[in-house]
Amino acid sequence: MTDSVNPKTVQYMYVMEPEKYTYMATPKIQICDELMIVATGNCIDFLHGPAPEKYEIVRGGVAIYSLKENPEQPKFLSFWDTGTDGMAAGDHRFCYNGGRYAHLSATAPGFTGYIYRILDISDPRHPVEAGRWWNPGQFLGNQTKATQQKNIHGWNGNDSYPGYVHCVYALGDKAYVSCVGAGFKILDISDPQVP
Repeated sequence: MTDSVNPKTVQYMYVMEPEKYTYMATPKIQICDELMIVATGNCIDFLHGPAPEKYEIVRGGVAIYSLKENPEQPKFLSFWDTGTDGMAAGDHRFCYNGGRYAHLSATAPGFTGYIYRILDISDPRHPVEAGRWWNPGQFLGNQTKATQQKNIHGWNGNDSYPGYVHCVYALGDKAYVSCVGAGFKILDISDPQVP
């Protein structure tokens, strides 16, 4: 911002086609190290109301843009897909303070709710998952069919059991993780492959 007293819009852009993806959201945007990262995901019905009868589901994730050449014209570099679709799929929140890793609250195949996923963006054109962490009970592969099918609605009528990752803040070799229905966790991420 060159004039903080008189800010002005220099660019307005769609991350997704609004006519096609009427039920998608971009819950967070962050800029650091000349990169702009945009979270994308399906809206959450208890926050935004029921989905329209007909809408196209697109997989959620993060879109990465370069601001190096021209900060007023972000250049698309890549889209990293969380690998899930359906309601509330994609990336909910993330933390990127520059450097190699982005820290995401995102869905993942085989899990319920949002888990902590560490994304290596050292090559922003080809981001790859470096590691992940989840609350006990979120991994569906170690649950019985009855546990998987039970009604998990708890706190305030929302999904709170077994708890899910809402937001992550990473600083140094620690990640500070707030979890809906599962408290607050501090993780050692000195080895991002095994938080």
